[in-house]
Amino acid sequence: MKITGLKEFIKKFRAFSLSIPRDHNIAIETRNPNYLNRSYFQFLNEMQISPVFVQGYYMPAIKDIYYHFRDLINVPVVIRLMGPDRQKIESLSQGSWDKIIIPKDGELADITKIIDDLDKRSIKVFVNVNNHYEGSAPLTIRKLQELVSRPR
Repeated sequence: MKITGLKEFIKKFRAFSLSIPRDHNIAIETRNPNYLNRSYFQFLNEMQISPVFVQGYYMPAIKDIYYHFRDLINVPVVIRLMGPDRQKIESLSQGSWDKIIIPKDGELADITKIIDDLDKRSIKVFVNVNNHYEGSAPLTIRKLQELVSRPR
């Protein structure tokens, strides 16, 4: 199905989401950076749909989008750390995902600040990490756990 723009997407997703029992939580991920605007976040807020923020590929930095639309976020948030270049990191890893290949400590610090902000606002956050983000999802998760647990 071809969607011609955000208005059509919202119309179709609204109809779909209304068919889902309200005791289910819904989260939506878009990989169209053009959709990340006030209308999109107002729709999510109105429908109580969790936004999924993607760090990687051609999407803008999560911190830029989160802080720009923070006032419209009052439901659980999903953060997906995916990495910018899957082919490059697969080539560098040579199929071994047991070490950090491309550290993203600055991005992880930004993500930690977002997690802290959501925690202070009593908003749940779920973080999903892909091996393609730094080279080893388990090691990235460990780094993020250490950052989140540090006193600030």
